[in-house]
Amino acid sequence: MDIESYDNSRTKDGLIPVLSLAIIGAVATVFVVLLPSLVDGFISNLGLDESEAGFIASSDMAGYTLATLFAVLWIHRLNWRTVIISALLLFIVVNFICTFASTFHEFLILRFITGFSAGTVLATAVAAMGKTSNPDRAFGFWIIGQLMMGSLGLLILPSIVEKYGMSGIFIMLAVFALPALLMARFVPVGAGNDGDLAEAQAAPNQKFLAVMGIFAIFLIYIGITSVWAYFARMGGSIGLSAQVIGVSLSIASLAGIAGAVGATIIGIKMGRTFPLLFAIGCVSIAMLILLQDVNQTLFLLAGCLFLFGWCFMVPYLMGAIAIIDKGGRLLSLANTAIGAGLVVGPSVGAILITADGYGRINFYGLLLIMVGMGLMIPLSRR
Repeated sequence: MDIESYDNSRTKDGLIPVLSLAIIGAVATVFVVLLPSLVDGFISNLGLDESEAGFIASSDMAGYTLATLFAVLWIHRLNWRTVIISALLLFIVVNFICTFASTFHEFLILRFITGFSAGTVLATAVAAMGKTSNPDRAFGFWIIGQLMMGSLGLLILPSIVEKYGMSGIFIMLAVFALPALLMARFVPVGAGNDGDLAEAQAAPNQKFLAVMGIFAIFLIYIGITSVWAYFARMGGSIGLSAQVIGVSLSIASLAGIAGAVGATIIGIKMGRTFPLLFAIGCVSIAMLILLQDVNQTLFLLAGCLFLFGWCFMVPYLMGAIAIIDKGGRLLSLANTAIGAGLVVGPSVGAILITADGYGRINFYGLLLIMVGMGLMIPLSRR
């Protein structure tokens, strides 16, 4: 197939191009799924203390979030395909360089660079997904790919670390990115002139709705991640063993995949508002369950509802932004909102923990999600 046939500003809507974009986006986010394992590896295998490992993880996320924000400045100007290939090559090379690093400061710098390259890849891939005729479907495939790739990584990670140490994790991340280089041929070259014109002509109410929608995503992600960061700890607080918690969360991850698949199949046949309300309902029920005295069965149910709702809602959140975003800038800001929510959420959860347990986390997390959903509804109804 001739690569030049894709030299236009419209993403092809065939299954292979859309799946390729989804896989590229999944490659860029898989390190977020594996971040807890990276932190544990820095402590267990490299002898860093918990504080140093936490700073390195924050450096990764800071680079990732900064890249999605920085993309607003270039997303409508540069060649998307060239950007993705360059960022993927940087991601691969720096992960290999990480195998030779040994000190805290070396990892702090190198992981910031890998985070920045991953954020650049994601910002570009998401902008390209937003230019498909059915962005909700494309975003659904992206979430499915992210969950499946993350599950594969978590499955093979213990044996890799046991045999190769931390170097094995970095090599695995680099290897995961190699197929994405071949799929970059399906990325359009850019937003095209129509993107700049549409943004310039956008009505003030559209811009206001977009700002509200992006802020809504930020609030929703703070609420979700403030709870998710302590989900395993909540299981431990009711006397569940680490093995039972692990099995429960593994089953819940399957529910997350089911949620993303469901969003991909349903698409916008029922609009976006009803699916979003349904997803928020699932997450809310999970949080309400956790506010009660729960047992193993209820903990599993809460985990399944939580991840199902979370993964079901993301395609619709991003799709609502994509429908009024012609140049890719708004989707870049939406990615920044997600990254910022991932950073802020666990900190909010830490502040809300009390000696009495995790009730305040669930209560205020639910409140933030409800407020965010209220802000998103006007945009989702378009």
